[in-house]
Amino acid sequence: TTSWQQLDRLRAAFARWLSHLGIAPGERVAVFLPNCLQFHWVFYGLLTHGAVHVPISPMAKGFELRHQVADSGAVAIVCTDALLPLVRRLRAQHPDLALRRCLVTCAADAVRGAAAGAADAGSDIEALEPDALALWPGLLDHADTTPLPLAADLDAVAALNYTGGTTGLPKGRIHTQRDMVYTAAANCGVSKEVGPDTVYLNTLLQ
Repeated sequence: TTSWQQLDRLRAAFARWLSHLGIAPGERVAVFLPNCLQFHWVFYGLLTHGAVHVPISPMAKGFELRHQVADSGAVAIVCTDALLPLVRRLRAQHPDLALRRCLVTCAADAVRGAAAGAADAGSDIEALEPDALALWPGLLDHADTTPLPLAADLDAVAALNYTGGTTGLPKGRIHTQRDMVYTAAANCGVSKEVGPDTVYLNTLLQ
């Protein structure tokens, strides 16, 4: 179980870490993760920071992975320790890619995150390459309480979701920050009770 407070803390920490790593708003970050808690921390952290979320299916191999990383111009990638060998092979075979950072997570990180900072702040991931970093304890290092500004430009690109490629190579479909707010507002709208969050979201859209 993860509380909203814990999720908020982790997404803010990830956003701060991106800034610390020199990743600028508008730059693309590939998210090469299966369904897991960490996906949520990364997704909301990217939206908070203003970087562009580029989800890549964990089933992608070789050419598919290379195409989406290259086409999006991703400067960083987040992956699990199980998928790290694929990322290593990609970077070794295609040194021309823009990738300059690799952030790695493992199953144990989900447990630590749900505990909102377990006492064991170390990483279970071994043998990381010099330019790969463990998601944990990287998040803890930036889990302060400094308020983060909201994204200033609602029409900035927030995500590039790639199509299935049925009519050629997969193409990145653009979703803006406003699209994300709209989706949240639409889901709030189906609630029986209209609360202050719904009013705030609808105000942002105007």
